[in-house]
Parts: sequence; C-alpha cells; structure tokens
Amino acid sequence: AVIPYVSFDVATDTDTIHFEGQNIQQNNQSYDLNYNHAYKMKVDASWDQTPHDYSNVGQTLYNQNAPGVLTLPSQIQSNLQPLLGTTQPATKIGNFNNQYSNFMTAAHNANLQTQDNKGAVNMDFRPSEHVKTSFGFSEDQVEGNKPMGASFGFSQAVQVPEPIDWRTYNLHAGSQYDTKDVQFGVNYRMSSFNNNIETLTWSNPARRTDSGAASAGGIAGPTQGQMSLAPDNWSHTITMNGGANLPANTRFTASGTMAY
Repeated sequence: AVIPYVSFDVATDTDTIHFEGQNIQQNNQSYDLNYNHAYKMKVDASWDQTPHDYSNVGQTLYNQNAPGVLTLPSQIQSNLQPLLGTTQPATKIGNFNNQYSNFMTAAHNANLQTQDNKGAVNMDFRPSEHVKTSFGFSEDQVEGNKPMGASFGFSQAVQVPEPIDWRTYNLHAGSQYDTKDVQFGVNYRMSSFNNNIETLTWSNPARRTDSGAASAGGIAGPTQGQMSLAPDNWSHTITMNGGANLPANTRFTASGTMAY
C-alpha cells in the first residue's frame, strides 16, 4: 500500500526523536530521522529517491549484452549492408530506410529512465562547552538509461540508450574550539565520483564488416562506434581558521585552504 505521509515524535527531558516519511512504497519516497540529546549530540539521517523519466515510449533495437556494450542482431547488419555498399544514391538510401523501418517492428522499450537514490547521515557533537565536532557522509546512486546521440565518425548518427551506473560519495569532518579570546577550527571534505561504466560501444546498423573506404555518411566505415564516458574523479579540501584577541585592542585572524 502507498502511504502519502507519516510522521511521529518522541520526547523526554533530554532526548527528542522526529521521523517522517513521504510517498512510501513509491519510486519517489523519502525518509528523515532526527535525534537530539540534550543539545550535545544531534544526528540527522535521510533517504531520498528521485526518478527521472526521459521518455515512456522510446523504442530501440539495441541490446546491452554487457555493461556499456550495445549490439544489434547480426541479421540486421547483414541485411542492411548490401543495400548501401560504399555509395549512397537516393534509391539505395530509400531501400535502406524502408528495410530499417521493417526491423523497427521488433523494437523494444528503451527504458529511458534513471533512478536517483541518495542516503545521508550527519552528526554534531558538543563534548564540552568550548568544543564542537561534526561528521557527515552521503552516497548518491544513479542507475538507468538516458538518450544519447552517437555517430561513427561521419555525419551518420543514431540515438542509443546510454546506460547509467554512477556513484557519488561525499564525506566531511571537522572540529571547532571557541572561547572568549581564542578560536580555532579545522575541516576536511572529500568528494568521489565513480562511473561503473567507463566506455560505451554501439553497433553500426549499416555495416556488418569493417570498411576502410570511409565515405561521408558513415556508410562505409567501422562496424561499431566507441567513446569514453565520464571518468572517475576525487577531490579533497582541508580548511583551517583561527583567531585570537591580543593586547592593545588588537585581534589576529587567519584562514587557509588546501584543495586537490
């Protein structure tokens, strides 16, 4: 059963808990949990799902036999290649298009949707009056397919369902010391993007065999196209700040950041 919204709260003299959920059992559901202990410890946890529909009616002849490998049935390429050869007069183009349209009757849904699932936990602590620390971590997972234009080095192009399998991780940790006269803080942030599908290859419907006699339109040329997808990457940032009250109504402050 779908539950549009639910929430509850629990409170004692020192502790409070709040929970809420929205669109439960649907693909855009979300949950939030908050815990607070005497204002010395705070924990926030969340889980969110976000669908992205590019099309509900997109059709394709391509099949993904391995991650990032889109192939066509060999019969399609074998039947279409002789219709064009290495030239493209209007008659041959017409025959090619008619035959390709006939094959499209066997096309299947391209599943042009992605699902974004994100979970996060953030914590704050006050171990003493003058010290505050924080820590947080999140994971963002995106899976599915999105439409992509793909060519074979010439003007001929096809539209293929690009498979998506992304992971993004974010982490932060820091501590702050504050008194009336002295303040000092240090923070660290890390972000990581991982693409589990590094390359994409797709079959050329016009070529069953490679041909070096490349002509405009890509009718002669490779049996498949290939490209690199978004690469994995990392980033790290460290920030420090401080300040102190000095004699003679003077104050010293400093801050610095290192990122790579």
